[in-house]
Amino acid sequence: MMWYSSHFVDFSQPSLYIRGRILLILLSTILILWSGFEYSWYANIVEVERNLQDSSHVVRNIMLNPRLVPCGGALEMALAAAITEKGKSMEGVRQWPYKSIARALEVGMRQLDIWDPLSAREQVLKTTVETSVMLLRIDDIVSGTKKSQQGDGATQEMPL
Repeated sequence: MMWYSSHFVDFSQPSLYIRGRILLILLSTILILWSGFEYSWYANIVEVERNLQDSSHVVRNIMLNPRLVPCGGALEMALAAAITEKGKSMEGVRQWPYKSIARALEVGMRQLDIWDPLSAREQVLKTTVETSVMLLRIDDIVSGTKKSQQGDGATQEMPL
């Protein structure tokens, strides 16, 4: 497994370069989303308004939380390495979720100099884990298996 360094970049005091990059994000989002529309003039106006709103939300999110992480898989590789180490400390069936998540996060780094807002990446990972846990719980309900009971009658949860 290759190791990619992952770090946070804090742009609390953005330089002119960073302000230019944020403006570039705004303009490129508008242009990419606007290209390819051949509907009526009303649909174009509505679409332009929506694109401007989406672009302004991207810039707002970066301004509210100015920390960025490298895109292209660097964050996922760092998380996969940490989760793999945590999984090695488990025994038996308890290590399977750790191995599965680490395997899913191991992706090759293909793009350079592309940054994502940290808040967006955090939300994507939280949603992924929550969905996986929900599917595992639904699978237990559908298959009819029961979780082991503790002494006080509470069900035992799988650690994450």
